[in-house]
Amino acid sequence: MGSGSVAVFATPAMLALMEQAACHSIKDVLDEGEITVGTAVNIQHMAPTPVGLMVIATAEVTECSDREVPPPSVQMRGSMREITPRFH
Repeated sequence: MGSGSVAVFATPAMLALMEQAACHSIKDVLDEGEITVGTAVNIQHMAPTPVGLMVIATAEVTECSDREVPPPSVQMRGSMREITPRFH
């Protein structure tokens, strides 16, 4: 998936990868059969990354209580630089 006619890592693809990382990071605090869904998105796609370069999404759960797990902290990095700042 590109961005229009430019062969770069597109924002929708970035968001999908961030969602996968967030879901993976939270799976250990969910009970069997439970799921979680996002309800809002606020991101910055700061750096174009050419198709073919490595992109890494990292996510971390920084706190949780009995029934409430806040959104994980997620960051995207390309092989050349930060793509999006860490956000919650």
